[in-house]
Amino acid sequence: MSGEMQLPEKRALRNGVVVRLPQSLGEAVRTIPSITAIAQALPPLCGLFVICDAKLVPIFNLVPAVGRIVPLPENGWTFEGLKELRSLRPGAAVIFRGNWVDKALFKLVGIRKIFDFSFPLNAPELGFGQVRQCRAWCGKTSALLGGISVPEIFPVLESGDFFPPDSVAGKFSIHPKILLMTPGFARKREEYEPFAAAALHWIENGGIVLLIGQETDRRFNSALLGQLPSRRAFDLTSAMELPELLYLMRYARGVLAGAGGIVQLANLTRCAGVALADSQEFTKVAPVGSDWEVIYPPTGSGAPRNQVPDVLSALDRMLGKTGTEQL
Repeated sequence: MSGEMQLPEKRALRNGVVVRLPQSLGEAVRTIPSITAIAQALPPLCGLFVICDAKLVPIFNLVPAVGRIVPLPENGWTFEGLKELRSLRPGAAVIFRGNWVDKALFKLVGIRKIFDFSFPLNAPELGFGQVRQCRAWCGKTSALLGGISVPEIFPVLESGDFFPPDSVAGKFSIHPKILLMTPGFARKREEYEPFAAAALHWIENGGIVLLIGQETDRRFNSALLGQLPSRRAFDLTSAMELPELLYLMRYARGVLAGAGGIVQLANLTRCAGVALADSQEFTKVAPVGSDWEVIYPPTGSGAPRNQVPDVLSALDRMLGKTGTEQL
């Protein structure tokens, strides 16, 4: 009968699914297309609930698929968090990265169906079965990245007045050639050369460079800024919250990052980019979209390969330059 409220099937999940997210930004962001797909598959009147570190709340507040968030402090579960989880009465749980404590607490609050996808994504001791599982998981997530549009994941970013003109994102988003740069792993080895060369090349082609990152990136970004022309490069280290950074990525021409969570974040906003991997382990940067290039370090003995030509060629492709136009 039309107009009548639809009720879940008798065998459907009780009140929805709770998802335990990984702690790191990169791994948590990789799950967004997956949890969006899970939410779309739920019966009527069933919700999707997320358990995550408090630092990830601003990102998942933007995801319409998430019905409710249970934030956890750095030291893990609290009595209040457990009480809130129990009040949600979920019928099933999905663990993307957790431990035996999460499983035990889920069982304690009455969750009977637990799907655990926790496995060491980057561990060198992966067995053959785990490698296959890992590749399958990355492949499915990558497919979802191509199948779910940005408005479905972050619809609020489509609003032109999401951030006012005097905000950081508002001031810079009007520029047609923004390159966002963050060092990631490179700050540990102070590998300025690829980043400095890329920034200068981008500026010479009429763009501006915005250096982003956390407090741990400040020293690297400050040193890099000293090598760049003033008024064309800006240090925005810790200057924006994650939602504002997402908004800026929607208008940026590209991202150059030393792998890490920023790569996954940019992929969800369809921002093109180049990732400098610190190892041959593909799971540290996968999955990435077709607009991204991953530059892996050389293998075998001998002196490290100069990555500058590879980076500049990738930026030229991002700018749409080919053949003799490239450096």
